[in-house]
Formats: sequence, C-alpha cells, structure tokens
Amino acid sequence: MYTEDDKDEDYEYSDNNDYNTDNKLEDVEEDYQIVEENNFTNYGIDQEPNYIENKKEKRPIDKGRLFKLAIIVVLLIILFTLVYFIITTGSKTPSVNILNREIILNAGESSAIAYEILDTEKEIRVRFASSDERIVSAYEDGSIVGVSTGEATITVSYYVGNTLYEEECHVTVK
Repeated sequence: MYTEDDKDEDYEYSDNNDYNTDNKLEDVEEDYQIVEENNFTNYGIDQEPNYIENKKEKRPIDKGRLFKLAIIVVLLIILFTLVYFIITTGSKTPSVNILNREIILNAGESSAIAYEILDTEKEIRVRFASSDERIVSAYEDGSIVGVSTGEATITVSYYVGNTLYEEECHVTVK
C-alpha cells in the first residue's frame, strides 16, 4: 500500500503470471516490488512493510497557519456577537414609561406628566387625554391643569407600527 512516507521510494510493478504448456494463464498473486537501496523486496498487494509505520515523523507546527486560524476564530466570535446584538436590540418594542403615576393638584394648579421613551431611536408621538375634562385638562405637551375637585385619569397613548399602546396616570384635584 502506497503512503505519503513512500514518496521517495521507487516502485516497480511485476506481473508474476505463469503460463502452463497449454498457453493458459495460471492465477498467480500479483506483487509489488519496492526498490530499496538496490535490494528488491516483494510485498503482496494486501501487505504493507513494517518499516513504513516506523518512518512516520511528526510535522512541525506551521505558525503561519496557526495564526490564520486564530484570526478566523476571533473574527467568527466578533461576527456572532454582532449578529446577537442586532437580533436582540432589533426585537425590542419601544415603550413609554410614566414616571409620576399619581399626581395631586389644587384647582387652578398645573403640573406635567413625566415620561421617558424606551428602546427606540425613532421619534414616537405621545398623546395625552383626560377621562374627565371638568376635573383635569390635558395638553399635547404633557402638561395638565386642575379644573375642579375630583379624580380623573390621564391616558398616555402612542403607536408602534400599527399597534396602539396606552399607559395611565391618576390625578386627584383638591
């Protein structure tokens, strides 16, 4: 059997078929001959010389290939990190967080609904509506004014895509 270690060896193929007197070919096993320092050694097709196994040498580490492999691994890690970052940040739904959910006012006094927009770089239009304009009035900028004694709810609404989201703030006017 020919291996990489045998590349420096010379091989000759011999056909050791014998013919009988009737000129019929007799089955004789085919042999390979390995020429080794002018000595011929016959090995059957299925045989392998013992010295071939002993000639196996360890190849030296190719530092250039190892360095290239390390660079490829680092680049793959960076790529997977970026893909994970894009997928996780891209899948968050923008939201509005109301910071003051309970407001107490006197009649004629004004205040503002404090809120923050989370998880978006896009501008979201926020609307404010009072459940009872006779108790508290709400304006487009988030400011509210106590009109008369009572309780009302300010609904903070916004759209993300085609979906409407609403948050509430409870207002008491004294």
